[in-house]
Amino acid sequence: MMQSDRGQNLIAPDAAYAVIYRQLVITLRGNAEFPILRNRLYELLKGVEYEPLGEIPEFRMVAITLGPGEDVHAVLGTLRNHAIVATAEQDRPLRLGQVPPVNDPLYWDQWALRRISAEAAWAAAGAAASVTVAIVDTGISTGHPDLAGHLWSDAAGHHGFNVIAGNHQVEDLDGHGTLLAGTVGAISNNGVGIAGTQWPIRLMALKFHDERTPPSAWLATLAIAWALPRGARVITAAWDLGIPLDFLRQASDAAGHPPYRTIFVAGAGNDGLDNDVLPTYPASYALPNVISVMASDEDDDKPGFSNYGATTVHLAAPGVRILSTHAYLATPQWRMYSGTSPACAHVSSAAALVKALHPGWTPAQIRARLIATADPSPYLRCVARGRLNLAQAI
Repeated sequence: MMQSDRGQNLIAPDAAYAVIYRQLVITLRGNAEFPILRNRLYELLKGVEYEPLGEIPEFRMVAITLGPGEDVHAVLGTLRNHAIVATAEQDRPLRLGQVPPVNDPLYWDQWALRRISAEAAWAAAGAAASVTVAIVDTGISTGHPDLAGHLWSDAAGHHGFNVIAGNHQVEDLDGHGTLLAGTVGAISNNGVGIAGTQWPIRLMALKFHDERTPPSAWLATLAIAWALPRGARVITAAWDLGIPLDFLRQASDAAGHPPYRTIFVAGAGNDGLDNDVLPTYPASYALPNVISVMASDEDDDKPGFSNYGATTVHLAAPGVRILSTHAYLATPQWRMYSGTSPACAHVSSAAALVKALHPGWTPAQIRARLIATADPSPYLRCVARGRLNLAQAI
């Protein structure tokens, strides 16, 4: 009989599952008392390396764990052919009625994921196509371990474009673009940092401002124009201005038409004002592919900084103390940020997942889906009158 040192050896999760498959549960039969039948079973198992696992006399059951050198199926065959054995079965791991927990160490600091039911959405069944999300911002830290596996790449291995320099150097020295990227599509279950979608999102970096070059509508338009023919089907625009420039509107409008049919997700702004009265752009362009997003807090209330609008802002999403990826001097880090930027990024991710499941849907259909499935809140003045619910949306 195999001896063990219980309590001293920790079994890794994968090894624990392997042990379950070496566990046999045997039900005994016969007129004799259970102790007698159990002893007969042990006599039958002489020469087999095993360890008693437990027993339930009321059910006449005995459980054993076979040694690593034993052939599970051969032992089962021997047991099933004996008169005192009613059944002999291999143990199996159960599937729990919940989404499997992620192993990312910072996951429990991500309150927003639980609020929008992200875990249930990620576990939803169904074929999903890859969707490219263009982060039009300060670039992306391409070496970040929570992002590297979700980056868009062209045939030459480039991850986007730098419209300031006219090259493919998209490394983020500011951090804002990397924060957005982590909220849109960080990698789950890699044992590092934060959790994010497990679906095939591709993050395209469009760098249009940095520490030396302030953001401008023209550079943003150049970035949009570069992204569209290269497959971007969701654009994340976490920036705004108070003037309805026509060339930016044209770029936003062109994105929504064939052959692109690209969703344009824009932050409503951080002035605490009503966009119905004082609009911000591109969020307030009355275009069918534009989704305007306000921020919500842990209580599904409007934080003081967030713009809103009962008729011009479409829905809310978490935008307070959102933990995400960050970069400083090329060293991977994580930090919290607040604003309509993270709210915009959450909705960009949601739009990409809906697009992945329904590649034929128009931007207007995807926007309508996100609005219709929002969780209601009386404190959120927007078209949806509520906050993003990712599980409902998909």
